[in-house]
Amino acid sequence: MSRIVRGTLLATAATTLSVVVAGCGQEGPPPAAVKPAASMAAAVLSDRDLPAGYAPAENQRVFQGLRPADPDCARLLELADADESKDLDGAGDAPQAHAVFYRAQPVSSLAQHVFHLPPGMAAQRIAQARTAAAKCPRMMVAADGPGADSDGDGGASDDDDQSGDDQSADASGDGGVSADQLSADDQDENGGHHKRRHRHKHDEAAPPARPAGELRMRRAGVLRPKALKGALAIRYADQRDGIGIDVIMAAVGDDLLVVDAPGAFDSPAGAGVAEGVAAKALTKLRAVHAGKLTLDDTKAPVPVHRAHKHKKHHRHHQGDDQE
Repeated sequence: MSRIVRGTLLATAATTLSVVVAGCGQEGPPPAAVKPAASMAAAVLSDRDLPAGYAPAENQRVFQGLRPADPDCARLLELADADESKDLDGAGDAPQAHAVFYRAQPVSSLAQHVFHLPPGMAAQRIAQARTAAAKCPRMMVAADGPGADSDGDGGASDDDDQSGDDQSADASGDGGVSADQLSADDQDENGGHHKRRHRHKHDEAAPPARPAGELRMRRAGVLRPKALKGALAIRYADQRDGIGIDVIMAAVGDDLLVVDAPGAFDSPAGAGVAEGVAAKALTKLRAVHAGKLTLDDTKAPVPVHRAHKHKKHHRHHQGDDQE
């Protein structure tokens, strides 16, 4: 029986920083139990589709604790983080299905949302997210209120990539993981991580300490499995601290697929997880639309399609998504 986890914590190594980015996660009904159409339920992932260490959690907004200073950055997270159809203007009581997962180490959450929307709405929402992302090259967020914008564009200044003095903010909540625990784990698993971030020995002055509860990220490149062709895939990462967020959105017909993932990127267990999971989810959704996958077929994981796999059951059409 897994314990209740009260929030995902984004924790740094050089600056012990914790940011609450999710609500309460706990064991409960199957993730697809929120008014799904049968075909949509077939497209929902299970914990068997994810890397080891992830456990199911209740449906939630995994970005709700992040408050970007820039309105375009805030708009992007708003568009990506809907956890029910009533959050989508004009969707009404649209069929929907959800799956949310939590991992304690490296700390991360991952949410999959699928909505069957009125014609054209899925493509429109992705276009809006793409526009917001284009206006948000850098993102500064705060865990306890809007952050101060030092350079007027909602992003980080050039000095922000330097490391600061250690600070801590324990936002573990009930049954959560403390920032101190995460910092210790980072030191044990990533030897030398702190040393790479130290200023040059000839520098006399230490850089200003980053305020506790603040995270500064830049848009970064993402891995693109073939199955994500046509999808909107965005990553914002704090390269200094190895943490950040992934947003992946795709339309298949009138269905909107969204995969959101805040967490640690600075270890093999944290790198590329969101892209791989989104590729599996999109593969499943395309197979459902092609009539090659039903609810009964989802008892076993569906692997990401690769050229060398030729099993007839897993073949699917990989045409471009509507956007």
